[in-house]
Amino acid sequence: MERVHLPRLRTAGAVIAVAGALALTACSSHDTSGTGTGSSSSSPAARTSTPAPTTSSAAPTSPPPSSSSSSSAVTPTAGFTGVDASFVGSDDAWVLGDVPCGSDRCTGLLYSTDGTKTWHGLPVPANQRLTGVRFATAQVGYLFGRSALYLTTDGGHTWAKQSGGADALETLDGNVIRVSDPGGCPPGCRYRVSVAKVGSGDWQGVALPGPANGGDGVQLGRADGQAYLTSYGNPAGGAGNATSVLWTSADDGAHWANQGEPCSQAGGHEVDSTMASTAPDGSLAVLCTVRGNSGTQFVETSDIGAHHFQAGAKDALGAAPVSAFGAASAQTVFVSSDQLYRSTDAGNSFHAVRQTRMRWIGFASPAVGHALAAGGTSLWSTNDAGATWTRSTFS
Repeated sequence: MERVHLPRLRTAGAVIAVAGALALTACSSHDTSGTGTGSSSSSPAARTSTPAPTTSSAAPTSPPPSSSSSSSAVTPTAGFTGVDASFVGSDDAWVLGDVPCGSDRCTGLLYSTDGTKTWHGLPVPANQRLTGVRFATAQVGYLFGRSALYLTTDGGHTWAKQSGGADALETLDGNVIRVSDPGGCPPGCRYRVSVAKVGSGDWQGVALPGPANGGDGVQLGRADGQAYLTSYGNPAGGAGNATSVLWTSADDGAHWANQGEPCSQAGGHEVDSTMASTAPDGSLAVLCTVRGNSGTQFVETSDIGAHHFQAGAKDALGAAPVSAFGAASAQTVFVSSDQLYRSTDAGNSFHAVRQTRMRWIGFASPAVGHALAAGGTSLWSTNDAGATWTRSTFS
């Protein structure tokens, strides 16, 4: 079963997510006093992330806790704004976002069973701040935020509360990897990893080796048996060392290796990884930013397992803010700034393919991918590795 997860204000190339994008507070869709949404701080956690899919047919392994209270299902509307999405196969899709709620905005969850042609509303847990949605199968899925985690075993019609929360969460190969923080951050988050079987509430903690550097944002990606976890520093305001830490796992998160900062250091300036995307072939692409040099950016791509990285041309990208970053393969990479750009030579050159600014990009296979427009009102799809894109809306 082909599966792709597309996160909020970040990028992805297989299953990849970035924490801290946008926190949505659920409330009843008919409650005109709704609690609204809260936006994240301007930390690196609020970068763009794109996830790509993998294959899974896992079923629940244990009964979930009792169902929690949920708000009413929202009705698809032109006012819906998507922030995160998850896909199973070619037809089933879920999009988390917000929707007009009286004078405020409330959390909404939409689903489609016909390849994003039509959308229907689903209920969401009430009064919770949610940032992500992930489905492992057409029936088993998760809603999560930094202090909230919910499980469904009926396609999102009812939700059962789990312990703790999640900054990032991805499913693959019948198991789930969750990344959380102890609270009181950012800055200086010391992220924790736990794993469980899909559909189970039995989470097992896993140690991350080596120094964590106290991250201000985190991104998790999975594809082709590989898992990549990046803890980002904060380069804003001329702070000290803002390098990131990359951990890799080849056994579904049971063991991790600390790879340090993946971007190569050269030219006398610190180089920080600021976004990452896992491609469906199991490789990793990283957006590298040079500090103290007008923010020049370039791309590095890795082999499967991220043992070795190769840098693209250092002058292929300027210093414009990047809203989304994604990879269809180790050779085909996407960057969105003022519009969407595509490279087919591992970041050595880029050309514009769509006059649309994206908030995340994700690929389910080297050919099939999705992207969410920066405004969150439209979803774009491709079947030719991003050479052309087709638009659909949530209304």
